[in-house]
Amino acid sequence: MQIHLRHMKRAARPPNTVGLGYEPDPPNRSALLQQVPASPLISAFSAHRPETLAAGRALFVEGDPGSDIHLLESGLIALSHIQPNGKRMIASFIVSNDVFSLSHDGTRLLTAEALQECRLRRVHRVELSHLPANQFEAVKGAVDREPWDIQTETLMHLHKDADESISYFLVRLAGRLIGPTSRGSRVRLDMSRVDIADHLGLTVETVCRGLKRLRSDRVIDAAGPHNVIILEPEQLKRRAGLGPDSD
Repeated sequence: MQIHLRHMKRAARPPNTVGLGYEPDPPNRSALLQQVPASPLISAFSAHRPETLAAGRALFVEGDPGSDIHLLESGLIALSHIQPNGKRMIASFIVSNDVFSLSHDGTRLLTAEALQECRLRRVHRVELSHLPANQFEAVKGAVDREPWDIQTETLMHLHKDADESISYFLVRLAGRLIGPTSRGSRVRLDMSRVDIADHLGLTVETVCRGLKRLRSDRVIDAAGPHNVIILEPEQLKRRAGLGPDSD
């Protein structure tokens, strides 16, 4: 799939995007994409007016100035990079209650594209110092983990074959959306098969065949085009190359 940035509409940006100037500390954790406690994280954004981002619009584009921090309340966002030949590479998906910024020295590192209508709130980095300590640490921790999460996820996919990568994607997405899974857990895939392929570095045909094999083997089932039912969570983890205690 080829996407040219000149055709992608940006959302309006506020003028205040000055950074705090701290250097992120490397995380020390064993689980991928670990979430900070929701209560102080969400509370940090509660005083700020919600914004709506229409499907197909870009919140920001790679190379844009900006360092404000966003909380996605609802919807789905793809963080992507466009290669010189126009091919899109999706580094990660932002789902509800995720906090993201993707900036370094006041410059956006990736493009944030709304895959469906989104509701967000934003905090400028200069405002973080005015937050209560627990809220400050929650937001700072979430933003500091961004590059590590994306790097780790990318490396994991590089060392898996197509079927392992698809299974791993389902396990990790389920963990982010609903937490620990059990037999019959339902996961909504709001992204298209093209989006999944652009994330995993596979063709759309390979993604469709991989999902079909999982259904044929009764590891998952489908409830419409956007809902996956996990029939055998432990088997799905094994196919993803993960241990039984992985969530």
